[in-house]
Amino acid sequence: MARFVSIFNVLLRVAFLAAFTLAIGFTSKTWFELGDVQERMRYRVSENTIWAATQSEMELSRMLSLLAPQAFGGQPVAGPLLARQFDRMWNRAMVYNGGALAEAIRNNETQYRIYKAYFAALEASDDMLEAVVKGDAKTAASMFETLAPHAETLRSLTLESLNVDRREREALSADNDLLQNQLSQFGAASIVLLVMLLVFLIRAERRSRHLLEDANQSRSSLMLEREHSQAQAQRMKMLARKATAASGAKSEFLAMMSHDIRTPLNAIIGLSELLLKDREPGEESRMIGTILRASEGLLTLINDILDLTRLEAGKLPLKLDAFSPRILAQDVLEVASVLAEKNGNQMLVTIDPAVPASLLGDSDRIRQVLLNLVGNANKFTTHGKVELRMDCTSPVEDRDAASCKLRFLVSDTGSGISGEMQEKLFQPFEKGENARHVRGGSTGLGLAISERIVKLMGGHIGFSSEEGKGSVFSFELELDLIGSMKEV
Repeated sequence: MARFVSIFNVLLRVAFLAAFTLAIGFTSKTWFELGDVQERMRYRVSENTIWAATQSEMELSRMLSLLAPQAFGGQPVAGPLLARQFDRMWNRAMVYNGGALAEAIRNNETQYRIYKAYFAALEASDDMLEAVVKGDAKTAASMFETLAPHAETLRSLTLESLNVDRREREALSADNDLLQNQLSQFGAASIVLLVMLLVFLIRAERRSRHLLEDANQSRSSLMLEREHSQAQAQRMKMLARKATAASGAKSEFLAMMSHDIRTPLNAIIGLSELLLKDREPGEESRMIGTILRASEGLLTLINDILDLTRLEAGKLPLKLDAFSPRILAQDVLEVASVLAEKNGNQMLVTIDPAVPASLLGDSDRIRQVLLNLVGNANKFTTHGKVELRMDCTSPVEDRDAASCKLRFLVSDTGSGISGEMQEKLFQPFEKGENARHVRGGSTGLGLAISERIVKLMGGHIGFSSEEGKGSVFSFELELDLIGSMKEV
């Protein structure tokens, strides 16, 4: 809704500006047209025509008054005086030949006809002027007869000019009234629009000021939150440094302790094996066997803790070497078969024929993960079936292929995993309720270590499980091919 109101305000502002611009444009146009009309009223061609006709009529009258004594009384007039008067009369007539006055006369048929007749008489009189100036009475009479009729025609030209001037005055007055009326209307509209625009702008300015105040308040709040966040970040960095230092100290301590503990523990295991060798079964053999199994369990726990510590610190190295997936599966089967026999489980290994004969990877870490998964499957399954399966999810079809996606699946028909336990299955030291009753025990580290090792090698462990029906664990690794793809 707020967005709609904002868009409406913008459109309304644009409409006001457009209407105001149009009103100003029409007002300006009317103003200039009115100025042109008033200029034409001040300077009209008709007035010039009246003035020229009147002046020509006066000069003609003077010329006729100078010619009359010589033409009818035989009394010659001074030649230079006649010549000057004729020149003045000629010059007055020449005003009609150029400029706006000539254009106005040509547009009026009556005035143009009168002017042409008068100018023809002047041209004829010009031919007689020399004889008249010399005192020829007959020529003077002829010039008088030529010019005299045009006294009336010039008077009619003056009257026609007056009529044209009157009509032009009336038209200009009507145009002036119309333009003044339009100017008043457009001016009033412009003023109204200007007032409305000012009101709108004032409201917009107030709204902008309120928005600016809100923005300033929000910015102040954000700055406070930013300062608080920066302080929190500094505290988090300090805590992270402390945690890193503590983790490093813990890793160093565990590494040192693991080394110090494993050295005598290996000695205990070695001596226990020597004591059991060639010893007849009996109470002492049973106790030595217990010591050996406890020592081996403790060594496994120490190795798991050390691996987990290295994984958390990102210091567990991967050793890439060529290995055979089939030999790897055989090794896992041999190690896991002991616990499988104790629990009465059937161990199966299924390898897809498409699995290459040789691959490049850390076979020790892959073996460790598989032993953890197969070991867990045997621990939580009794008188059931445990299967290890290998196949290629992206089968290699040509000899130029560089890698293979190898998938490992470990399935069992054991007790399964509860929904609550599934959520925290890969957390360190987490064990199910029945883990404490299984043969071989459980430290709760195997799956956590396996999950991190697979992730370190670029894979991901997934599983599905149903209580009372068993579980399936799987992971997939992309491994480079080595040598020939010939099947074993």
